[in-house]
Amino acid sequence: MKLYRNILLPMILLFLGYSCFSLEIYNFDEAYEKIYFENYRVEFEFHLSNIKYSNKIETLITKLIYNDKNFEEYMAYKENEFIGDINEQDFPTIINDDGTKYYYHSNYIETYEITNINSYFLTIKYTDYYYITGSAHGYFQTKYCIIDLLEGKILNINDLINVIPESELLKLIEQKYKDFNINYDSFSNNLWPPDTINFEINGIILFWNIYSIAPYSFGPIEINIPYGIINSYLTQKGELLRETYLIK
Repeated sequence: MKLYRNILLPMILLFLGYSCFSLEIYNFDEAYEKIYFENYRVEFEFHLSNIKYSNKIETLITKLIYNDKNFEEYMAYKENEFIGDINEQDFPTIINDDGTKYYYHSNYIETYEITNINSYFLTIKYTDYYYITGSAHGYFQTKYCIIDLLEGKILNINDLINVIPESELLKLIEQKYKDFNINYDSFSNNLWPPDTINFEINGIILFWNIYSIAPYSFGPIEINIPYGIINSYLTQKGELLRETYLIK
């Protein structure tokens, strides 16, 4: 099977019109502030990535990740989505004790980072953080977008890995977080599926964001399962991703 893939791969690359050896990541960073109703300050920060020297991959990322928008259009879209329908009545004028005007404030930070690319797959790590004025604390999340370059789509967890029994997951979580005295009663939801997964050199990361399965005080839950343990759960697509991880 590996020999067949090695023979077929150069033909696929020639057909697609790119070579991963010639690809280059380019990044776009922007931070700015907007004020609404003269007393509501919102800070935005974006860190976006795409690929140079392959129109096919660049276009695919633009379509799947950035809603078919260029970086400027995407930032405007996310800005409007975050602000939503706001009313001036919700931000009454407040004067501080020193006589200055009080400013309501919110923050939104979003990052897309290309972490791995090989002849079949491309992985993009997404993180965001946002704080809405008046909230007790900010919120944040992580998501790994694994793109199948040949099929032109983002893969779901079940495309790559079959269900792992919760007893096995709990054992691994308890082992890593033993100082927190975590047990099954600590979790409010089922452990499977995780919110996101990522393939690395030595194993697979399973990741649950805040509030997903545990209280905010626990933070996100993350475990790394070595391939020797998880191999039997991988789908055919997952095996291919594992095998090609180091092919640049």
